[in-house]
Amino acid sequence: MSIINTYFPVDRVRNYLTTHKLYGLEYLMASLFGVVTPFCSCSSVPLFIGFVKGGIPLGVTFAFLVTSPLVNEVAIGLFLGMFGVKVTAIYIVSGVVLGTISGFILDKFKLERFLTDWVKQILSIA
Repeated sequence: MSIINTYFPVDRVRNYLTTHKLYGLEYLMASLFGVVTPFCSCSSVPLFIGFVKGGIPLGVTFAFLVTSPLVNEVAIGLFLGMFGVKVTAIYIVSGVVLGTISGFILDKFKLERFLTDWVKQILSIA
């Protein structure tokens, strides 16, 4: 996780998100990134903190944080083996939609004021 936090171009992502009007696609992109990253929630949280520290909007980071542990390669493989392609596709699409919508809704709540003190401390250092 530290390698990804070190070499992932968070500044480029932040600049792209702030300079382009994406009409909500940023939440979908964060959810899709959550699908392709092979992380459990233990690894997603440090990446989430790196995103917050990098200045990526909180709703977008929440979209990633919801989708990343929910839809991953292991679960997709299990679903394929146990339930088939149709149910697996429904699972993937449902997870991405859930992450996208939850990121959008959580962004509208302006939850930055509820961040814990240690996250606020990280933000003040950055």
